[in-house]
Amino acid sequence: MTTSAGTPLTAREQIRKGNKLKLGLFGHNVSNGLSFTTAPTSYEITWPHTSAICRAADQAGIEFLIPVARWRGMGGNTDPFSESFETMTWAAGIAAETSHITVVSTLHLTLAHPVMAAKQCATIDHIAKGRYAFNAVMGWFAPDMVMFGQEMMDHDDRYRYGAEWMGLVKRIWTSKEPFDFDGEFFQLREVQSLPKPFQGPYPPILNAGGSPAGVNFAAREADYNFAIVNDLESGAQHVEGAKKLARETYDREISPLTDGFLVCRETEKEARAVVDQMLEMADRPAAENFLREFGIGSGSLSEEMRELVDRGIVGLGGPQFIGTPDQVAEQLKEIHDIGVEGVVFGMLDYLEELPYFVEQVLPRLEEMGLREPFKP
Repeated sequence: MTTSAGTPLTAREQIRKGNKLKLGLFGHNVSNGLSFTTAPTSYEITWPHTSAICRAADQAGIEFLIPVARWRGMGGNTDPFSESFETMTWAAGIAAETSHITVVSTLHLTLAHPVMAAKQCATIDHIAKGRYAFNAVMGWFAPDMVMFGQEMMDHDDRYRYGAEWMGLVKRIWTSKEPFDFDGEFFQLREVQSLPKPFQGPYPPILNAGGSPAGVNFAAREADYNFAIVNDLESGAQHVEGAKKLARETYDREISPLTDGFLVCRETEKEARAVVDQMLEMADRPAAENFLREFGIGSGSLSEEMRELVDRGIVGLGGPQFIGTPDQVAEQLKEIHDIGVEGVVFGMLDYLEELPYFVEQVLPRLEEMGLREPFKP
């Protein structure tokens, strides 16, 4: 989206001035994207392919490009996620190849020193001219930690560490003078970093905390919180609870997002056939590994989630938007109606499917008053 003067909105301006329902692509920097299947697709992990996906989204007026931070695969028969582009350098490269869209980097806070990360983020923000946001995650996959010689912290300890890390980075971004820092996890001297981020006071922060500790972290530190939407009723409760906590406890406003998986075709039968094929050609052991590790390791999901292997195969357990353009537009509206301000989604074949979504679904969302026509 652009301003009335025709210049792109910064990521921070998108929060208040952007479309009522923001949209984004998610997970297109890792093998398999957001699915565990061998169903036919042109999707691949090469720079020309990921760049083409991002540039197509940029030219369509979609708001976000959000990568998944992964270091190893999920096992099973196909080892999904085993190929991935590291998200900080990915974001810098994509920022240089796009003009309007907000580019996000996702970082496991326990694996990165805050002084280094603060400088990296500021650099990307300048490359993007303010079209940058930072997705802070605590890490939940123990095999990732082993690769870095770390043991997984207890769940709530990770968020205590994250709070100190994030507070320190925000201070680095805003402090005009060098400073000393004495915390529980970091003891630093003469900390400074220039230039400051392109956006003031710093880029928007995203977080996907769904547990009590995670929601509290998001309410205190983040601008966008990924809401868990297993169904509309529980999703509405999560959204309202997070916004209320931010407002009443920290005097802040946060914008809820959710992630999902999108299959849009001319007929519902065609869309359902795609999903059926994905399930028939599923890597169920990998999906089970993912749900087991995520449910146990993160502390963020209910016990029932581990049983929803089919939803794990098609969208990693998030909401599914499946059907005709009319149906998908209505499903997105239903999500917006519970207070979710943005949806970021995966597709089986991002590059092939995105044009149909842009041509058929975006105009319907405009008719619903959820989006404005994009004027590059």
